[in-house]
Amino acid sequence: MNRIAELRKRVGWSQVELAGKLNIAQNTMSQYENGNREPSSRIVLQLADLFGVSPNYLLGEEEPEKRMDMLLTSVTKIQEESDPSKVNLLLKKGWRIILVREDKAFFSKDHQYTRTIYSLGWFGDPSSPGANFSLDEQLGEMYSIFMNAPSYKRAWFLGGLKRMDPDSWETANSDNN
Repeated sequence: MNRIAELRKRVGWSQVELAGKLNIAQNTMSQYENGNREPSSRIVLQLADLFGVSPNYLLGEEEPEKRMDMLLTSVTKIQEESDPSKVNLLLKKGWRIILVREDKAFFSKDHQYTRTIYSLGWFGDPSSPGANFSLDEQLGEMYSIFMNAPSYKRAWFLGGLKRMDPDSWETANSDNN
């Protein structure tokens, strides 16, 4: 069921007035509203523009709820990373990706280096633990755990590291002693 009639009535237009704005006949507008005829994509886009709604909403779908807390104006901290593992750690702590771009460096006309740069944003209290999460400290803790593990267990630790959740590093350390 479309919302054409509901939206038309909300703005106070008659079928004749709306049909005139679209350069179509009034009986065609009536057929659209009653579901006896499907409007073309051009007409759907024109109607959506006139009413200030999305085409999906016009055709009966629910509008997604707007998340005001996720607007770029709500970003309280920004950090750039190129290492995907570091990006994944930040994402697990609550950071959000706001931009992904490529950085290219040319060494010669035949050789170039390309890396992906992730710009991450923190959308909460900038003094919260997740916002102040230090990758260097986290990696330092991981190195410390690794170095304190018995040498015969380091191979196991390195093999399992890629599958481990960063929150379980301390558990891994206690298992290795």
